[in-house]
Amino acid sequence: MRTRLLDAWACLVLAAVAACGGDDNDSGPAGGAGSAGTAGAAGTGGAGGSAGTGGTSGSAGSGGSAGSGGLAGTGGSAGAGGSSCGWELLGGQISADDAESEDPSMMVVGSTPVVGYRHGSFDVLLHSWNGSAWTASPADPSTGPCVASIYRAPDYCTDGQNVYMAYAHAGDAGANDDTFYDRVFLMRWTQGGGWEPMNGGAEVSQPWDPVSQVGFDADDASVACRAGFDPVVSWIEIDQTAAQSWDTFLASVTASSVARSQRINRVDLQITDARVTDAAIDASGRAYVAFFEHTEDASFRTGLYVNAFDGTSLGGEIDHDMDSNRLSAPSLVAVAADDITLAWSADRDGTGSRHIYVSHWNGSAWSPVGPQPVSALGTSHVDAGNPDLLLVNGVPTIAWDEQDDVGTYVYVARFDGATWNVLCDRVNVDPARAALDPSLAYDTASNTLYVTFEEYVSGWPQIFAKRLVLP
Repeated sequence: MRTRLLDAWACLVLAAVAACGGDDNDSGPAGGAGSAGTAGAAGTGGAGGSAGTGGTSGSAGSGGSAGSGGLAGTGGSAGAGGSSCGWELLGGQISADDAESEDPSMMVVGSTPVVGYRHGSFDVLLHSWNGSAWTASPADPSTGPCVASIYRAPDYCTDGQNVYMAYAHAGDAGANDDTFYDRVFLMRWTQGGGWEPMNGGAEVSQPWDPVSQVGFDADDASVACRAGFDPVVSWIEIDQTAAQSWDTFLASVTASSVARSQRINRVDLQITDARVTDAAIDASGRAYVAFFEHTEDASFRTGLYVNAFDGTSLGGEIDHDMDSNRLSAPSLVAVAADDITLAWSADRDGTGSRHIYVSHWNGSAWSPVGPQPVSALGTSHVDAGNPDLLLVNGVPTIAWDEQDDVGTYVYVARFDGATWNVLCDRVNVDPARAALDPSLAYDTASNTLYVTFEEYVSGWPQIFAKRLVLP
């Protein structure tokens, strides 16, 4: 999912973001300020003012201050019909309403916002914003069904000029060759040039070889980009031995070639399965992968790890999750070998409630980034998942979805060196509809943050995007 600006951690700037008001043209009064959070809970924003007669809605209430160890209070919601703080909706619903649309990725190509996603379970689509509307998507480059992973499919990234898309192509159940299996491919899209295959059109995953027992099903692809380097793809692939375990791989891909890593698993290659991955490239071109892997003694327990392309381990188990059926893809950002940041969700105790965490690798150890877990709902929290991490001029910025007893919302927060500050409350187009699975991108020239996400409309998830000009 992702375009990431990877500036040095040492360049972290402290940015406090104020909640923004709605249109004051004949508006109702603004909501009052939220109270301070206590014992780690978020201070909640005041409610939006009601609309004046014939006028627009009132402005949002101001944010409460952060409680001890907690998340800064969020801005109040806009009144009915008003905008949510400074977030601006780009052109309404992006996806067609004839089917469900999922797994969006937000990118900025040049200065153009671009969104990729999966439509109708299997089709791979890409839309560009032309300043007033979303352009029609080019034809699906996968020429067949994209495997609809329970974690993420497909995945996109950009180096600022090209868009790369990694996906698993569903196998043909009637075939008797390598096409019988799910295989990972990488495509490249350029403005004006359309889609073209990478690696000469051959799969990025290991080709099928029944003698050496490699090249069977491959799924859950992730792709990472950085200007000046070849894109890197991570995925999981089945080892067709007696144990039939799933292993993690990385590959650097050019238009005509692929260089694959060895298996990167951390527990036991023969009896444990790797799960969803996320790839990253640092400023030197070194590639990394974050992944979950089952432990040896409990198949439902997965540990979270990070490794480099050459197999180097970045510490031991970073965290664990007690429900491998509800994992979200981790989100990895690499600046240098001693400057790597990771965001993930985890259900640590098996209660069914996941939380969002962020940690930083300094070359020898992982340490939390700010108060943990990251939450906008405090004591109202029920569940959270699907984090997407971005560095904006060195500032860690994260989007995620979080649920309370009423609904599911998308939030975006920035770390100011001491705490996480929510930007302008929830991002949902309609707070009464569930929103989830966000993806972030940033445009340096306009100092604009973009987010795309799914939001349920008439029972189906559909794709939307918003933008916020940062102060």
